Amino acid sequence: SFDALANYSGASVTFTGTDDPQPSSAELVAPSYFATLGVRPVHGRLFSADEDGAPGAHPVTLISEELFENRFGGRDSTVGSVIGVNGVQLTVIGVLPRGFRGMTGVAQLWMPASMAPLVSYSEYLTSNQNFISVVSRLKPNVTLLRAQSEMAVLSAQIQSAQRSTGTDSTVVMSATAVTLNQARITPAARRSAYALLAAVALLHLLACANVASLLLGRAAARRRARAGRQGAPRARG
Repeated sequence: SFDALANYSGASVTFTGTDDPQPSSAELVAPSYFATLGVRPVHGRLFSADEDGAPGAHPVTLISEELFENRFGGRDSTVGSVIGVNGVQLTVIGVLPRGFRGMTGVAQLWMPASMAPLVSYSEYLTSNQNFISVVSRLKPNVTLLRAQSEMAVLSAQIQSAQRSTGTDSTVVMSATAVTLNQARITPAARRSAYALLAAVALLHLLACANVASLLLGRAAARRRARAGRQGAPRARG
């Protein structure tokens, strides 16, 4: 069902090499990540296939254009310079276009997933990690429903071959395919949106009820005024 696939995950990092240390958000990605999303650098280059090899063997990073301008002053010498990320020295090899913040929506730096044991989680590459996500691009004329059917079969095979670890052995992990917009909405954000919509609907109902009460009150006042005029005794001449 898919033309391209790439794994990714988010990470909180601190980088140095410009001014004071700055907390930031990063993504650890496969080299195919940017091609899958159709993203090209505005300066430098993307990760090559061999830069996702041995852990820590390729200490390179990409940065956002916002970071390039705000922290590096937009200098041409930025590509090829070295910065520290969580204490690891990385070479900046490229700058990604303005507005691109990755699948997490907040990333400013990107590193090959092979750097994860050094800058993020030491067992990232050696244990079954359910927090690592996958982004893909459907082949032409393939429907989302077909992709979901394929994922249902694959997820069962993966669960059988490598069961999830954890305190609850009854937990069964599964996988499905969703659109990019759906993937960006977390369950917590979805619940918050529903709560907000419910609050707006309630506010709208209250406003309607208040307007209706006001109109009814005015109508009743007019009826009383008319009844008063009709029942008042006429003055004698």
